[in-house]
Amino acid sequence: MKRLALFLIALSLRAATWYVGTTGTDTTSGGQGTSVSLPWLTIQFSVNQMSCGDTLVVLSNGAYLQNSTAQ
Repeated sequence: MKRLALFLIALSLRAATWYVGTTGTDTTSGGQGTSVSLPWLTIQFSVNQMSCGDTLVVLSNGAYLQNSTAQ
């Protein structure tokens, strides 16, 4: 049980929170995607950058009509 707890703690330390919004840019430079003020533009680009355990926050209301698949 102790090993499982340590594994879950280690996993949560690696998890990141990413942001996507209608005013964003799909680039990986300059901290893009890492904050509310620097979101990525598309959900698909965001999903492609993410790792297991990461969280994606959708900032803007609107239509995100696209097929998204994790790679």
